[in-house]
Amino acid sequence: MNLNGFIKTKVCFDDYYENDDPNLLYDAFIFWDDKGWNGWANPYLLQKDRDKLIENMISAYGEIDETVQGLIQTESQVIDGVTVYDFGGCYCWNIEDDYFKKKKMDVAFGPDFMESENKGDIEHYDKDLKSDDIYALLSEHFNYKIEFRSMSKKELKTFIKDLLDGKSEYFLNDDFPREVLITFLKEQG
Repeated sequence: MNLNGFIKTKVCFDDYYENDDPNLLYDAFIFWDDKGWNGWANPYLLQKDRDKLIENMISAYGEIDETVQGLIQTESQVIDGVTVYDFGGCYCWNIEDDYFKKKKMDVAFGPDFMESENKGDIEHYDKDLKSDDIYALLSEHFNYKIEFRSMSKKELKTFIKDLLDGKSEYFLNDDFPREVLITFLKEQG
């Protein structure tokens, strides 16, 4: 089953880590450029995983409380002919998928984007970098709400240079793909 623009992955709540119970892990689809909700995943579940989630919640709470009632009342949506339930936006989901970041890059830039499957680390970029790719990459990895696509190529290059040189008000964490941006600047002259 394939949903255009979505990544098939697995999600869970913290109870999965506490109990190490595979029944607390759910198959899910997450849109490739989804920014999450307060740092949590925004998954879409199929009917079978929706039902499993409801059963697990009833078992955990011992009754159909307000939380479980909200799950039951979640209406289905049809995306690319597939019926799914949107359980993002108010639940604290974790993504339990070591290769999720790589999958996101594959959807955004094609399967050859990264040579390594080392937990999604961005080590290589083996095709010509284009501004559209950089806009998508920045939107994917940048936590601040900046409309990168509204920047001209010159503004984008200046922004990236200042960002990498520490002359920006923005902070970059260790996971930020600096090498890709350095390569982009070199190729753009």
